[in-house]
Amino acid sequence: MSIITLHTLNVINKIIHYNQSLYKNFINCDNIVQMTDKIDAVILAGGRNSRMNHFDKSQLPYHGETFLDNILRQMCFFNKILIISNSNREMFSNVNAEIHKDIIKDIGPLGGIYTALKKAEAMHIFVTSCDMPLVTKENIELLCSFEDYDVVVPVHEGRYEMLFALYSKKCLTQIEKMISEKRYKIIGLLEDSKLKIQKIPVNNEFLKSLQNINTEDDYIALIEKYR
Repeated sequence: MSIITLHTLNVINKIIHYNQSLYKNFINCDNIVQMTDKIDAVILAGGRNSRMNHFDKSQLPYHGETFLDNILRQMCFFNKILIISNSNREMFSNVNAEIHKDIIKDIGPLGGIYTALKKAEAMHIFVTSCDMPLVTKENIELLCSFEDYDVVVPVHEGRYEMLFALYSKKCLTQIEKMISEKRYKIIGLLEDSKLKIQKIPVNNEFLKSLQNINTEDDYIALIEKYR
């Protein structure tokens, strides 16, 4: 299996030994009122990571922890968290979350959302991806405040952020239809007139928290920018 480059590993070593004062702004979950049982949180971690030399992005170090740890900190007010991943389950053995593999494999993030909606106990799921380590509790809470809708998605200049969104189980019918037609783009959910959809206009500051880390260069740039 390919491994991440030596340059990136050197960066990782620096981050592991990073100044612990960076934790002062992290969320103290003991002081947070738990979310309603109507929403479960979901982290999609089922990608092939081909542009990261097959290094699992959920395990990339950032500020002394991993991407996954940082995201979980922002989600700790949820009663239940699901991780959808086709990786080795032992990788998540110390995580307080349910781990599920895709019910239908090789159809991209749509398959992860489908699996999460099937496995969730709550009527709604909040979905994010494991390669967005800058997500914030405040932005998550904003979307979750629209729990009367079936799809709640941020939009900026015509671009929809479908991997940082709220979905209800009412989406399952449309997703199953899309899968049967081999249409795997999540944005197809917005075509269903039967779904109650809320599109939330967001600014550039909001978008910064949704930065995707897809390649080694993206990762190095992230570390250098937020060191």
